[in-house]
Amino acid sequence: MRATFLLLLLLALVNPSMQYYFGNWQPISNATVSTDPQIRSLANATINWHNKQRNAHIVLLNVTGGLTQVIGNMGVVLEVHYVLFVDVLQPKPNNRIAMKHYQCFVFDHPPKDNALSFMYFGKRTWPRN
Repeated sequence: MRATFLLLLLLALVNPSMQYYFGNWQPISNATVSTDPQIRSLANATINWHNKQRNAHIVLLNVTGGLTQVIGNMGVVLEVHYVLFVDVLQPKPNNRIAMKHYQCFVFDHPPKDNALSFMYFGKRTWPRN
């Protein structure tokens, strides 16, 4: 999984057209952004959980017209209608510059409970305050 991630990151650096998929909210395939406060609250809780676990690497594999597929650390493949890319760069004590690691969180419908722990609405940017 790590090799796949690094390959995609390398391709994004080499191919400017792929850089579109590495950032914050990037709606694709009829994606929309939720403004529901309850969903955003769940999003924040999920983001915090993942920040503590530091074990979720969900990487974009393929984007084609009408169908976006991703694969995650659970091997889940979904048809995506919502997508979020999050910069999860962690600071180092004496070095604010480090390789950027991206997580791609996707879902085919709004999350309903914590069981969907790797699917959420939300937005984070770097540097964090």
